[in-house]
Amino acid sequence: MISLQKRIRSLTLSLIVFLLFSFSFLIYFGLSTLLHRYIDSHLLEMAEREASRVEEETGELKVLTRKLENEENEKFSNLFKRFQHEEQELLETIRSSVVLATDGKALWVGEAAMRVSLSPDHLRRLIKGEILYNTIQNPTRPPLRMISIPIKTDGKVEYILQTHMSLRATTETLRGLLILLGGVSLLTIGAAGYGSSWLGREVLAPIETLSTTATNISGSTLETRLALTAPYKEFQHLAKAFNNMLDRIQKVFEVQRRFVADAAHELRTPLTTMKGNLEVTLLNKRSPEEYRRAILTNLAEVDRLNRLTRSLLTLARFAGDFPTTERKQLAPGPFLRELLAELSILADDRGIELVGDFQETPKILGDAGQIKQLMINLLDNAFRHTPSGGMVKVRLVPKDKHVLIFVEDSGAGIDAEYLPHLFERFYRVGSARDRNSGGTGLGLSIVKEIIESHGGKIEVESKLGKGTTFILMLPT
Repeated sequence: MISLQKRIRSLTLSLIVFLLFSFSFLIYFGLSTLLHRYIDSHLLEMAEREASRVEEETGELKVLTRKLENEENEKFSNLFKRFQHEEQELLETIRSSVVLATDGKALWVGEAAMRVSLSPDHLRRLIKGEILYNTIQNPTRPPLRMISIPIKTDGKVEYILQTHMSLRATTETLRGLLILLGGVSLLTIGAAGYGSSWLGREVLAPIETLSTTATNISGSTLETRLALTAPYKEFQHLAKAFNNMLDRIQKVFEVQRRFVADAAHELRTPLTTMKGNLEVTLLNKRSPEEYRRAILTNLAEVDRLNRLTRSLLTLARFAGDFPTTERKQLAPGPFLRELLAELSILADDRGIELVGDFQETPKILGDAGQIKQLMINLLDNAFRHTPSGGMVKVRLVPKDKHVLIFVEDSGAGIDAEYLPHLFERFYRVGSARDRNSGGTGLGLSIVKEIIESHGGKIEVESKLGKGTTFILMLPT
């Protein structure tokens, strides 16, 4: 697996090399283009100036041309030299030029001129009036830039003028620029290599600290927190997020540890009771009725263990961030009426009046089985803490985009200091919620898990001597 630091370095160097290459190419290509354009424009200006001089001497050139029809170039040169004194300015002007006829024959070759043969296609284009440029490469001499320009007389091309200019200065300038760009690029790449290594170490140092801290954290060191000295906002956010995660993990770990301890304690109590009953029963010979009572006592403890394990399994299903629910549209009014009809027998057996007050509300999206369990837990809790002759009332009220369900009892109430802990697992409020009441200490915890999994929340209000009210808020 590749190192992130090496990856940062390679990407940085690759980017810098690409940018340097692109920059050097653009500079070199741009300067080369500008220099060649300048040379071409200078050649054109010089050629046009020489062509105008040649046009002024058209008569003399025509005479010379007629005399040259059957003579060699050497005789033409001797004949042309006779006009040297009269046409000295012309000769000096076209010293580095070649004058051609339209068929490509040389009429004049300057002392410093270089003649380049023209192809038939080039001759046709020149006769049409085009201007041609050529670059002449010579392995022993600097390259030359040549221009071929037609000379017209009375609108017709009579001659072709070729003149050239050395590209030595241009070539040396571009070579020097190439060396300069190469040297600067090498120095830049070297500096970038060192800088990318430093940058990689600087960027990854907080991550290394984070990794070391995470590696050293265990169940006994969950209180450890990360302290980054990096002055960068992103790393401070990372450290804060990491510490917040540790806070949540520590809280969950402590809750789970306390839950396991409480569960073990709750399970140990009925098991100890059952073991004691069985041992006492076996100490002496008993009558069938005494054995029967012992068995019934142990069966009661087994029932209590079953309720406790079912509650623990229910809470385990809600341990993840996304508990499994089968949500469907549910009409709260008919649902609660049916539930209260089922529980009315239990309320009558305890001498408690069960009352429903349901307003018309929108439907909710929920798991009918889980919401039924939630309501049974709340009503069972209300029945156990409401004395005979008391009343338990369930109200249904719409509010904004929520449905409120109130479960009110006329019991003894709960002191305000106990209310914040009421939904904790295995939490009991004094004698009002002791084991003799038949509860497992998990009913309200299950209620809270179910309501929160549906996107709602639960609140509790209570006053000593005036009863307790649980308020459920479910989104429509």
